[in-house]
Amino acid sequence: MYIEIDSLKKWMNFKNKMGWLILVGLFLFLMCEFYMPVIIKISTKLIIDNSLEKFVNEQIKDLNTSEEKIINLLEWEKTNFKGIYDTKQFMFWFTKNGHTRFCIRTDKDNDREWVYFSKCGACGESALLFKAMMDDLNISTRLIKNPGDDHTWTEVNLNGSWIITDPSQGKFNLTIQDMNWGFNRSYVYADYSNGTKIDLTNKYNPTGNLTIKYKGNKSVKVQIIKISPNFQKDTQIECNLSLGNCNLSLGDGIYKIIAITQGVNKKYSLNEINITVGEVTEIMVLPDKIYIAYLIFPLQIILLIVMIFFSWIMIGLLFSIRKGNPLKYSINPINSQTSSSNPQD
Repeated sequence: MYIEIDSLKKWMNFKNKMGWLILVGLFLFLMCEFYMPVIIKISTKLIIDNSLEKFVNEQIKDLNTSEEKIINLLEWEKTNFKGIYDTKQFMFWFTKNGHTRFCIRTDKDNDREWVYFSKCGACGESALLFKAMMDDLNISTRLIKNPGDDHTWTEVNLNGSWIITDPSQGKFNLTIQDMNWGFNRSYVYADYSNGTKIDLTNKYNPTGNLTIKYKGNKSVKVQIIKISPNFQKDTQIECNLSLGNCNLSLGDGIYKIIAITQGVNKKYSLNEINITVGEVTEIMVLPDKIYIAYLIFPLQIILLIVMIFFSWIMIGLLFSIRKGNPLKYSINPINSQTSSSNPQD
């Protein structure tokens, strides 16, 4: 086998329509994470708007109590929702209960109709769908988020009490012990639709205290990463040291603290700490390393272009592969005739 150079040149020619189609297709595929939210918005408005509310009213029309309605919708979601916890894909096709669906992952509050339409996702989408159904029933529900340990669930308010409900597990009226899963959660908060966030870490497990201090005159924000055996996740704790020290309650474990100054040429300091239940840990962060933040986005674009160009060349090489001996096709026809007419030479 060999590569035919003329075929490769033809493929690389910018007038090659097939090459351009494949190039555009590669670009759209690699950029889909950026434009898929637009597809979600358009689809929601033109095709599936308000279908969730109609479904909910039909599903619980013969039920009386709030608890019956909650359990019924939890069971429906457990049966019809496609959980994708074992994959990192955010976009794919799947079939469940004989219906083929196009899945695009999103857990944004205003994408409730899309989540109902696609019926797929991880715990975030599952909790969002359940909360949306509760909103249609006027049952007060809040999202409970635990980013550092990668889980989201809900609490519903019945008779003045917040009842733990985990839609991704299809379970209602859980206890704190049911949610611990054998470890203390890093940071847990209730996320309301109006943007309000309430720290609930102490409700779900014992905590230790962390005080972060900073001496300087620059604006500094802090990112706190939970380090687990299988992953590292941002806890999404909001801590702005320009407003003063940060005093936080965290579940025990190892954390990475990143303090970032604001500006074009950002600087950061990094500390790794161990939080112990019942103890106070204090750290002082001092920005001392250069972190060129504004290069991140251009680097992504450059890497994207390189990936597309490399893929284009590889496809061209595949189209240019030929079978046989390349020397057979490289002999000059004139010289070949001359050789045959003068065998003694």
